[in-house]
Amino acid sequence: MNLVFKYLAPFCAVLILNGCSSAMKGPTTGGGSPAIERAMKSGRAALVGNQAERTGYGMYSYVLLGAPPTEANRDQYLQVFAAFFTTLPDIDGLERSGFPLSQLNLTYILLQDAPPPELLKGTATPGQARAFAEWALTHYNYARANALLKSVADAKGDGPYLISTLEPLGPGQRTQRGYLYQDLSSVELRCIKTWIGAFFAQSSQPTARDRAAGEELAQKLREVLARAAGPCPQDDAQPQRRLRWRNTS
Repeated sequence: MNLVFKYLAPFCAVLILNGCSSAMKGPTTGGGSPAIERAMKSGRAALVGNQAERTGYGMYSYVLLGAPPTEANRDQYLQVFAAFFTTLPDIDGLERSGFPLSQLNLTYILLQDAPPPELLKGTATPGQARAFAEWALTHYNYARANALLKSVADAKGDGPYLISTLEPLGPGQRTQRGYLYQDLSSVELRCIKTWIGAFFAQSSQPTARDRAAGEELAQKLREVLARAAGPCPQDDAQPQRRLRWRNTS
């Protein structure tokens, strides 16, 4: 078993992206008992042009690039996109399966043009993923990504970033409920799929989306990744630069 998954499972490593278990308790009711926790499932979708985000979802995640690829980071971008296509099913399929919107983490990739239908259907095979990633990189909407990144105080470079919020991330507007920030720019290429897959793996865990617990959970995630010293060592001297929960209210 991959060591990242081995350690992430007990701590519910995707408790912000995909949901969490009892480590993230919801608000209490009048009688003092915790609010009902629900499982979450993540799916992918394209946000094309100036199309507005769909409303009503339990969580929103965005794959954000600050600038077109260079020779130095092109492979990094492609690996992140490939993981996006191979890890996540399409959101429409999840909705047709009966998942309420409130139990779905809608994960967006920003595009200038409508993608070919097969790009967002099912889960891509590794062979398809490279071609899909190349197409998405060619048609990526950098202008919109930069507008959204203005809402993310931590984002100083080109990324790639994975940003998750409890509400749609408006361009240039501070989210009122905080966000989970992940900077994938320095993650080793061979570890990107493991990193992204780990955060989306525990989709069946119950969740109570309580932003007050965000920083504590981000710290647990950093500790978990730091212990995963086998195939994907976390040797960053300041891991909080890559992964943190930011309270904004």
